[in-house]
Amino acid sequence: GAGLLAAAGLVALLGSPGQLAPMRLQTEAIDYVDPDLPVARDTRAYGAEVLGLTSVAVWITTPPDALLEPRTLRALDDLSLRLRADPAVGSVVGLPALLRLRRYAAGQGDSLPADPAELARFTGDLEQLLLAEPALRQWVDMASMRSTYLTVTARAGEHGRSAALAEAVRRAWQQTAAGSTALAASSYRIVGSGVLQDTIAAQLVPTLTHSFAITFAVIFVTFLLVFKSAAARLNAMVPSLFAILAMFLLMRLFGIPLNVATILIATTVLGATENDQVHFFYHFQ
Repeated sequence: GAGLLAAAGLVALLGSPGQLAPMRLQTEAIDYVDPDLPVARDTRAYGAEVLGLTSVAVWITTPPDALLEPRTLRALDDLSLRLRADPAVGSVVGLPALLRLRRYAAGQGDSLPADPAELARFTGDLEQLLLAEPALRQWVDMASMRSTYLTVTARAGEHGRSAALAEAVRRAWQQTAAGSTALAASSYRIVGSGVLQDTIAAQLVPTLTHSFAITFAVIFVTFLLVFKSAAARLNAMVPSLFAILAMFLLMRLFGIPLNVATILIATTVLGATENDQVHFFYHFQ
């Protein structure tokens, strides 16, 4: 019975291919906030009705001295518009949005000038504005003057879909670069908190498995020096393994997700209970 419960706990943790997904992971900061607090309720309501809580940053690097050229700014604006039209995207904020806002505040509409000469006149003082306005400098790497970024946020109702945002960026980049030599000569990387959360989620269960394997191996070698029988060594591991795996089964049944705290506690308990294992097995004998 103990063996079956432990096996069920292992399946509850890692899942079964094609039948059961692995245990849900908590990687977003809001997951660690009491859901009954007003700030947590309001944030979740905002994510459901206004704008998603997942975002990525598109870090764009241009050739030297090309970032503030009108054709580059035009290409970045076209990229922003393509991203905004994607169903997975809720908003795109960056240097092009600030330029459109500036033009709108001047009563000239909310789009960049279509005429290249007029666009050049409109963006001619951009470098001076970057030196004078701290709020603008956050969007440009002032040291190299060849990098900027766009913050792409998921649409309302989407949760934990940075992979979908990355795919939307890839499509928009390919389509825009096909008609723009300025963007074709540039490169981009997907960075930001959304990427970090996805990386944590992808590595959390493997890290847990590796921690269990290492801890188990260390304890097994330690018991190898204490007990002479291989069966005795394995039997001595039963109490802790059963307790931890059965707890994962209970977590699955009651809908308690995995997070950094539960994973650290599980691994720590496995190492901390070796004294209990020795005592238990001594009395068992």
